[in-house]
Amino acid sequence: MENIESTLELSNEELELISGGKKQVFVKTSEGATVRIRPGRDQQVIGRPKPGTLLCYLGETKKTSDGLSWAKVNFEGFEGWVSSKFSKFA
Repeated sequence: MENIESTLELSNEELELISGGKKQVFVKTSEGATVRIRPGRDQQVIGRPKPGTLLCYLGETKKTSDGLSWAKVNFEGFEGWVSSKFSKFA
């Protein structure tokens, strides 16, 4: 995924505690992030996580016709999509 950058603000041990010891990848949100039902700015909003929220990445990315990349995530038990404009891999 081109536009999502890597950041490491939590240690691997902290990430393992959050994930119950399983190796998981997280997406960290920034100000203005919205989780949508499908990739695209015109799609229904599922929720608005607070900046710095870690969402479990579900292993799928898509790029929309407007050039934005989207990551599939778990948000409060629901599958949704967050734009790379407002998130980074953690």
